[in-house]
Amino acid sequence: MSSAYLLIALSLLMLGVAIWVFFWCVDSGQFDDIEEKGAAALDGRNLPGEESEPPKA
Repeated sequence: MSSAYLLIALSLLMLGVAIWVFFWCVDSGQFDDIEEKGAAALDGRNLPGEESEPPKA
């Protein structure tokens, strides 16, 4: 029975860490304009702040 208490405590801790990571990602802008970055990768163009040149076709 004591192992069940340990597993419940560990799962709640992991849940708290997962929620904290999600809100940290939202606050740091990880989910801002995800379509633009995907389209830029397919079109082969640079986004602002990137220094690499697109591949030559």
